[in-house]
Amino acid sequence: MKMFTNFSPRALICLFASFILALMVISPVCLTTHAADLTLAWDSVNNASGYMLFYGFESNSYDSMIDVGPQLKYKVTGLEDNQLYYFAVKAWNEYGESDYSQEISSKTGPEEPDQPPIIDVGIAKGVNNSDWKVVTLSQSYVSPVVIATANYDNTSDPAVVRIQNAYGNTFEVMVTSAGGADPVNVDVHYMVVEEGVYTEAVDGVKMEAVIYDSTVTDDNNSWVGEAQTFSNSYTSPVVLGQVMSCNDSNFSSFWSQGDARANPPSATTLVTGKSAAEDPSPARANEIVGYVVIEAGKGTINDVEYVAAVGADTVMGVNDAPPYNYTINGLTNVTSAVATITAMDGNNG
Repeated sequence: MKMFTNFSPRALICLFASFILALMVISPVCLTTHAADLTLAWDSVNNASGYMLFYGFESNSYDSMIDVGPQLKYKVTGLEDNQLYYFAVKAWNEYGESDYSQEISSKTGPEEPDQPPIIDVGIAKGVNNSDWKVVTLSQSYVSPVVIATANYDNTSDPAVVRIQNAYGNTFEVMVTSAGGADPVNVDVHYMVVEEGVYTEAVDGVKMEAVIYDSTVTDDNNSWVGEAQTFSNSYTSPVVLGQVMSCNDSNFSSFWSQGDARANPPSATTLVTGKSAAEDPSPARANEIVGYVVIEAGKGTINDVEYVAAVGADTVMGVNDAPPYNYTINGLTNVTSAVATITAMDGNNG
């Protein structure tokens, strides 16, 4: 636990006077692929630098603590099935830490069969760089993986989509400049699926949706990424991803590769990561990254038809000769599309 020895108790009381809201459990989830998980969320506290999540088997006695940084949501993994847990949160900053929040408790469930995937697709219209736009989904999620793509023409300066606070039936989206004029009124296409592993035999689609804490930031001339392991076996995997938090004020964007930087993910190798590209100050805070792997081809997920593919190696930079076009076959009524970088020919991102 982070300890503080020099701070004013009076200042600390004033700082955290608003921290009286109870911790809120979004929903427990128990998957057959691993031990029980619980996803929790709480309201922000003014002037807090971060939050510490405490939990244990007995009320007001916590034997585990996780410093979650500035996140307002965290999924605790590896819990025991059919076990009652108690949770509380403390806020902290450079002056010290608050008292515990009101305690809540929740019991994990028994192992259950995987549920069929739920999915939302759509377009968030008129997204700007000045404030966060709240997107309300048609369904509620325990641990949503959000993939989003800005849609603008080749006369616009490049923009990066930023996502935060994805839980329940909402997420927040903003677009920020990647060099040039600030983006305004950008339409952002999105896809949201529940985190989990899905198979054709049970769910009608071979797909996995994953969330992890990314501790590596790639940049110009340094492309390392973070190695991942497939939960399914794929012949032609299509990987889409998104940086899903804003712990750092500067943007980073998702990318993936296979056994080499210039090769897309293969049946045997997947590396994912976040990139600062050519930013001359590429250091970034850890961020939540979500990605989806799906077998290439055409299919249906809960009545939503889709086509998934890895495009030809034809996309270049915004200063070359955009736009770069892909032909989509197999859908008669296209409502939205998402795309993310896979493989990198040059070093500059």
